[in-house]
Amino acid sequence: MFDEVGKLIVEGNASAAATTAPLLVKTPRGESVLVGTNSGLTALNAADLRPLGRVTLKGDQPRGTLVAQDLDRDSIPEVLMFTDRGRVVVKSDEGKILWDADAKQGDSTAFADINADGVLDLLLTSRENFAFALSGRDGAVIWTSDARTGVATNHVGSHLPRSPFALQITSGVLLIAADA
Repeated sequence: MFDEVGKLIVEGNASAAATTAPLLVKTPRGESVLVGTNSGLTALNAADLRPLGRVTLKGDQPRGTLVAQDLDRDSIPEVLMFTDRGRVVVKSDEGKILWDADAKQGDSTAFADINADGVLDLLLTSRENFAFALSGRDGAVIWTSDARTGVATNHVGSHLPRSPFALQITSGVLLIAADA
C-alpha cells in the first residue's frame, strides 16, 4: 500500500507467484484482499496485508479474474475463481469450497436467477458452447444454448474472454455476449 504521496507504507507476501489480480472483498468478518497464486487462493488482511489463510486446489490453480458475488443473497459475497483446468470454483467467506464445476474453458460470467430458486446462477460463455448456465446453489448445469461455437484458429481474438452480460427482465433473462 502507498500513501497519498506515493511512499510505500505496507507490503504483503502471498508466498507464491500470483496467477490473478488481487480482489478486495468486504464481509462481516472485515475486508480482505484475495489473490490467486500457483499454490491456491491466498487471503490477506486488507488493513495490513497480513496473511489470513489459503485455499488450495488439488493439482490446479486460479487464473484470470476473481469475482465476488452474493449468490445466495445473504449479504455475504461468495468468491468465484476460474482455474487452469477449466473449472469454476465457488468459495464461502470462511474459505470453504462450496462447489466446483466444469466451466468448459470459460473464463468470465454474468449472474441472473435463471431457475427462479432465489439464488443467482452463473451464465458462462465458453469455447464449447455459445452460452450455458450453472446453478449458483450447486454448480449443476441448468441451461445450455443450442448454438455451438467453433474456435477460429486464424483469428487473434478467438481465445479472448467474451464477457457475457445478463439482465433480468419481466419475461426472463436477456443474455448478451460476443461470439468468436
